[in-house]
Amino acid sequence: MKKLEPGKWNREHAAHLLVRSGFGTTPARIHAAASQPLEKTVAALFQTPENVEPPEWITDGAALKPDFRDLAGLSDDERRRLRRLYQREATQQSRQLTGWWIERMINSPCPLQEKMALFWHGHFATGIRKVKVPYMMYLQNRTFREHAFGSWQALITAVSQDPAMLVYLDNTRSKAGAPNENYARELMELFTLGEGHYTEDDIKAAARAFTGWQVHTSRYAFFDNPRTHDRGTKTFFGHTGPLDGHDIIRIILEQEQASRFLVSKLWNFFAGSDPDTETVDELARLFRDSHYELKPLLTAIFTSARFYDPDIRRTQIKSPAQWLVGSCIALGIDQPDANLCINAMRTLGQELFSPPNVKGWDGGYAWITTSSLTARYNLANQLINQRKRQQPREGQRMRLQGSYRVDTADVLPWDKRTSLEEARGHLEQVIFQTVLSSDDRRKFDEFFSTQKPVGDWTDSDVRNILHVMMSTPQYQLT
Repeated sequence: MKKLEPGKWNREHAAHLLVRSGFGTTPARIHAAASQPLEKTVAALFQTPENVEPPEWITDGAALKPDFRDLAGLSDDERRRLRRLYQREATQQSRQLTGWWIERMINSPCPLQEKMALFWHGHFATGIRKVKVPYMMYLQNRTFREHAFGSWQALITAVSQDPAMLVYLDNTRSKAGAPNENYARELMELFTLGEGHYTEDDIKAAARAFTGWQVHTSRYAFFDNPRTHDRGTKTFFGHTGPLDGHDIIRIILEQEQASRFLVSKLWNFFAGSDPDTETVDELARLFRDSHYELKPLLTAIFTSARFYDPDIRRTQIKSPAQWLVGSCIALGIDQPDANLCINAMRTLGQELFSPPNVKGWDGGYAWITTSSLTARYNLANQLINQRKRQQPREGQRMRLQGSYRVDTADVLPWDKRTSLEEARGHLEQVIFQTVLSSDDRRKFDEFFSTQKPVGDWTDSDVRNILHVMMSTPQYQLT
């Protein structure tokens, strides 16, 4: 695939790469990226941290199922009370898990790892409302992160044995003589091949092969149960034998369509448009030649000339995660208010750990409606003007401190307020990560002409300017 020529690598391209491979960036990071070769900048995207600290409530005990048999000797009222207590704890853990992931997206030293975890979450979509156990959703999230840049075959295998997936698509109920076809169908239709590239007989054979892949009855862990596995002969894509789940995955990846399917989805996710046939052909060939390793594929995408074409840059509608996390990065919010972020994601239509269905989120224009745009404008105001929370003393309610989370002197330093042109240019880089077009610049000139002289801007004035800039159509694109 044709690479971007070294002489064309510049600040605008660096900003595009950092924002699309992560969630947002800063002028300093853009300058650093543009000051070194493209290949070196891309290589740095894959430098993952050694350890990812789990949410505070993750302990060895979290892996144990509550034994509801212990409730047998209790009264009906006591059993109901304990079940409600468990449900409330699970709800609280689910919210903490969401807040933990949003904070990781903002602060991770490897944004691409979190971006890929989000991609896989939408690709292998499962939801907490059916899974019900936050610990299983955490395990799946960890799997997505661990396999973010590795082998696609290893990831498919891990997902096929993932407790949350096994529960969500009912494979825990699948056994010899009564195979459940849900996972086998979605594995081919949504995860690896796409509709029309398999037969109903292939689904039936795959369902039989996956029988026995279950969740351990006392721990939230994969269990290959030989007593419920169908050992009979099966025929799948022309292969006949006593096939199991590993065989099914291997045979699927022997189909050329598998590589074409995934590279198309990854290109769309990062480039924001469906790839042309030539792009698919070249990336799919590279993916197969690299034995389905994801890092070479992603490297090829990020170093390709096509990825930096004008019709690719700043044409992708920000997902709610991209919008929220990118806003926190632009505004310098390292520790966002967890409840605000969780409620914001729900309001904007991308509730983490709860996609609408097994297809995940539609994305693109589906993110933008009259109500969601209004919500984005209102939430921008909340982010800009939220105040720090003070830890309450025992028996007291949480209070708001006097200081704001957003420090306008950090967003617009005093040395950038020497002239309107310099202040405006700096804010463009911070908020939009680019130089605006002449038409867009003209619209902002009209707005800035109504403001005080830049030297007289107060903290309130800067907050108002930030809110106006974040409430524009330009801010909804990346």
